[in-house]
This record gives sequence, C-alpha cells and structure tokens, in this order.
Amino acid sequence: MSKPVVAIVGRPNVGKSTLFNTLAGERISIVKDTPGVTRDRIYADVSWLDKEFTMIDTGGIEPDSSDIILSQMREQAQIAIDTADVIVFITVVNKVDNFDKFMPDVYEFYNLGIGDPVPISAASRLGIGDMLDEVVSHFPEGAGETEEDERPKIAIVGKPNVGKSSIVNKLLGENRVIVSDIAGTTRDAIDTAIKHEDREYIFIDTAGLRRKNKIKEELERFSIIRTVTAVERADVVLMVIDATEGVTEQDAKIAGIAHERGKGVIIVVNKWDAIEKNDKTMKQYENDIRTTLAYMPYAEIMYVSAKTGQRLNKLYDMIDMVIDSQTLRIQTGVLNEIMMEAVAMQQPPSDKGKRLKLYYITQVSVKPPTFVIFVNDKELMHFSYTRYLENKIREAFGFRGTSLKFFIRERKEKDQ
Repeated sequence: MSKPVVAIVGRPNVGKSTLFNTLAGERISIVKDTPGVTRDRIYADVSWLDKEFTMIDTGGIEPDSSDIILSQMREQAQIAIDTADVIVFITVVNKVDNFDKFMPDVYEFYNLGIGDPVPISAASRLGIGDMLDEVVSHFPEGAGETEEDERPKIAIVGKPNVGKSSIVNKLLGENRVIVSDIAGTTRDAIDTAIKHEDREYIFIDTAGLRRKNKIKEELERFSIIRTVTAVERADVVLMVIDATEGVTEQDAKIAGIAHERGKGVIIVVNKWDAIEKNDKTMKQYENDIRTTLAYMPYAEIMYVSAKTGQRLNKLYDMIDMVIDSQTLRIQTGVLNEIMMEAVAMQQPPSDKGKRLKLYYITQVSVKPPTFVIFVNDKELMHFSYTRYLENKIREAFGFRGTSLKFFIRERKEKDQ
C-alpha cells in the first residue's frame, strides 16, 4: 500500500501554509527547487514517529482573489477529500498562541460536529505533536508498507486531456471505460493489469480521478495531487505530452515530481499523427522537450498515437529497458576504474591551493541507482564535476531513463 495522503484544507488565511511549512521542516514553497520546476510546491513527505505520509497543502492552489467563487472553492476541497486518507480541517483554532486564554473559544468548535478540535499554533509549534498523533491514528491498516506485488508498476501522468486513458485503452486492445464518475470511485488512481508477451504490467492511470464537473483551467494544478500519489507507487512514469500543444511549464512541473522521487521516466509525445511533419520535426520537438525539461536529460522520448496505435507496442520494450536501468548494480572495482580514468582525463577542481582528491566510489542502492563518493574535502566537490563523473558513468553503463543520485562523504587521508 502506498503512503497515506493527508490534505490540509480550510478557508484562505487561516494558516494552512504556515502549518504545512512547519510540518515539512522547511519553507518548501521557497527553497530547494529543482531547476526548471516552478516554485509553488504543494506537497511534501512527512514522517511522525514510525509513520510516513505525503502531505498536501491546498493553500497554494486557491484561485486568484479576483476569481474566488464558492463553487470553485468547494470543487478544490472535494478533490482533496477524494484523494486524501485524512483531512486536517484548519479553522481559526489554528492561531492559539496561549492555550489557557483561548480554550473557551476552542470549545465552540465542537458545534461543527466533526469530532474533537485540536488547538495548535503553527507559528509557535504548539500542539503539533497532539495533532499528528490524531492524524496517524486514522491511517488505514498497513498503510505505507511495501507492496509484495512484483509486477512492474507504470504511472501514466500528464495534464488533463493529453490522452492518458486512451493510451491504456489502446494497450488493452478494448475500449474499456476506466474513467468513472460515480460518487465514491474517485478515491484511488485506476489500476489496470495488462499482459504482454507473458509479462504482466500494472498501469496506474491518474485520469481515473477526474471529477464529473470539469475543473476550471486555473484549478488544473490540482492534478499535482493525483500525480504525487500515483508516482509514489510507480517503478516507471510515462509523462504524456500533447503533440499538438507542445511541451509546457505545467508539463515541467508534473515531470518534476517523478524526477524528485528518482523514478524511471519516459516522455510519451501523444497525438503524433495529428502533426504535420517534415524531416526536421522530430528533432525540433526533442530540442523543445530537452530545453523545457532540462533537469532530466536522461529521460527517454517516444512519439506515439493512441488513436492509431503508432509505436505503442514498442512502449513495453522501453519500459523494460528503463526498469533494467533502475535496478542495475555496478561492481565497486569497475566503478573505481571508471572514476580514475575520468580523473586522469579531467583534473578535479581546486580552491586556494587545495585540490579535490577522490578516494573511492561505491554503489549503495538501486531505484534509483545511488552512489557514494569519498573525497578529502566535500566543499571542493563542485556540482559540475559531479555531473562530469555522472556522464562518464552513463557513457560506460547506459542507465537510460533513470536519474542517478550521488552523495559526497569526507574521509581523511590517514584513513585511506
């Protein structure tokens, strides 16, 4: 079962984002952004005691103040409710900085009839532990535990109407309706098992979470919520782009979720049949994608048509290749040979007469492949030199379709 989802909902200006930042442990909306991914992050991974969950802040996705219509506000809250395991409903109870003084006011919130109110102060970090104890007590049994299902899981993500469901239906070979508007069925992304050459794949289609009332354009960012929960469970993410629209900043934001979580990524350009083409069209498209999604140069690109079925069967080979990349392990001795060759070809950087020395590299995990490099001074390990080493490792072993993670550790020379 995937991580539980906790949504923070409430009227504007009651402190939702303050609580979100407090629980996330950093000002998520401002710092630590991946280049190319826009700044209004509305989700974060949070742990409390031995429980981990994904938290969603609905504060960052309210319509412009000039456009606040009650029905839109209800629509927002409804999507969060459909997606979440637990709802934290924030009212002005949040701003309780002196419990003794405000407790009589807190009791008034029993009138809402939705259980015991929990007084907190997000800014002063008062009452947060009691609130989190209450939140995790409502998680489904077994939530967050690793799924034993060994079948590859493929999340299909992208903006609305780019053809996510059409791709799954075409792969199934039947026009099975997997987008349901019946109340109560919108809670989870739809899982579809498809067998191809004796191997079963689970496709997780986020389109199954679309609601009956069409969400207005400015509320499109709520697709991020659906995407986070689907990507969390996936081995490989198919990032579907509409060929007739081209790649957009919204695509960059959605793809960034898969990148940050270290998933395998295939960019699927759908509706390729609807494009007038010449001998330069595909190259031009690839350049546009690589520019907008500059933070993930490793991603594979496929040009398909869900309508005609063009190239869709080749998708399985690409998925298998990316899964192989995600789970590839390289022997330590071979890695160190590659690193020493790279160092001989390009001298490590130096600062004020002190030169970076690279002692040792080893792979510590997969999904994504993760490496630790031991050096004399990690302050000297510039990002550009790490990127250079990454490129050398990719040249030697491929790792197509997956990000690589590097951790730099210091080791004194006498320890060698």
